[in-house]
Amino acid sequence: MNDKTIIEQIVNKIIIGEGNYLPEELQFQKNYPDRIEFALKLRQLNISIWRVIDNYLIVPYNWTLDKICQTKSLLGFKRCISAPQSVALALFAKSNVCGTICIITDDKQLLEICIIEIGDGVFEVLFTTWAESDIEDITAVCNIIHGNIKIERISQIIYISDNPNSSHIADFERFFGKPVLRLYGLTNICNCGIAIHKNILRGEIRDVLLLEVLLPNQTIYIQTPIGDVIPMVFANTSIPTRKSKIFEVYGSGGIIDLLILQGNNSIFLDNPAIGILHWDNVNDKKHEIEITVDIDAHFRIHITGIDKASGKMLCVNFG
Repeated sequence: MNDKTIIEQIVNKIIIGEGNYLPEELQFQKNYPDRIEFALKLRQLNISIWRVIDNYLIVPYNWTLDKICQTKSLLGFKRCISAPQSVALALFAKSNVCGTICIITDDKQLLEICIIEIGDGVFEVLFTTWAESDIEDITAVCNIIHGNIKIERISQIIYISDNPNSSHIADFERFFGKPVLRLYGLTNICNCGIAIHKNILRGEIRDVLLLEVLLPNQTIYIQTPIGDVIPMVFANTSIPTRKSKIFEVYGSGGIIDLLILQGNNSIFLDNPAIGILHWDNVNDKKHEIEITVDIDAHFRIHITGIDKASGKMLCVNFG
């Protein structure tokens, strides 16, 4: 029985209050109490154990930024990466894969899809999207891909999953009109990719330029006091990036509140709020508020708002 199985069994028994531990489970708890405590935190955050590799958080594509920040803080992590990006890095390093590649990972919960351009020392993420693994019809997912990139541009499709019952490969082959390469060992491949990512960030690999994008669920909006919702930075925008807009708003009762929303709902107002810019002691006349969203290469987001009349600046940071 491997360590992962033992940890999962122990955590399950702790959660349901069962005290009937096997001898090897008791010994494991005695030898590695910190690993059990960490696994319990993961379960509380609803994160699969495999998504934590070598102090990296493998971020699911359906997460918003505030959830990523909360999780990194609770677990004490500095770095995060998505499964398809780490897979692509591993394949790039090990097999000299190049061209426009579609990477699809399936961990039995999410299908995560990433289109990546690899070659001439550049590793550029072009587009990302996701769906539930048990989706029966992938037509909608394929339409999203088709709407963002020319299918004939994609030279290779690679599907990585440890799910032997995956039924999507044939569907993707029909959509792309070419064979899909099936690989197993998602965790091991991601582990290799993370090692490459670390070496690039440390400067030990100098001939590769990483160009990444905001994840599918990370479009950032500003909601005004009258309910208008304005996109500031769209998902799949290349980072680092900086976007600014002027909002003309009126004070009400001496305050101005601008909400920060994030998500991928086509009805902008239905996306969840992740922060607020709040000015008080303002007059009820029209104000020009300049909002700037600044995102660095490590997905740290810095949002500022400046009331041009008073010069008062507010900041909200994520990551």
